[in-house]
Amino acid sequence: MPIRRGGTRDPLQSGEWIKVQYGEEDGEMHIQARFVEYQIFME
Repeated sequence: MPIRRGGTRDPLQSGEWIKVQYGEEDGEMHIQARFVEYQIFME
């Protein structure tokens, strides 16, 4: 899933925490993920 932060082009720093939101059938789901070396690891 592509991750974009507020439409800005600011690069994410390794280890920076970002919040991802996407719609689900039964409501909105909130995910907290950590950006590390250009990969997204869900926690």
